[in-house]
Amino acid sequence: MDFKKYLKLKDLFSKDKDKLGYYEHYKGGIYKILNLAYHTEDNDVLVLYKSEENDAIFARPYHIFFSHTKDGVQRFKRIDK
Repeated sequence: MDFKKYLKLKDLFSKDKDKLGYYEHYKGGIYKILNLAYHTEDNDVLVLYKSEENDAIFARPYHIFFSHTKDGVQRFKRIDK
């Protein structure tokens, strides 16, 4: 990763620290955001998150993680834990 991409990710992460925490998926399941990352091939920002049920770790594009479904339902909803 070049330095400019690193700075962009660092800037995004510093602005989005309030997004760290626990989320409930609209189909069920509780997940904890671990970090943000860059995809090495297409430079998409990814959300790295872990299932509280079985500790599986997932990566999902940032813009999808914080989006709504076709029905207008928030895909992941922030929860207090």
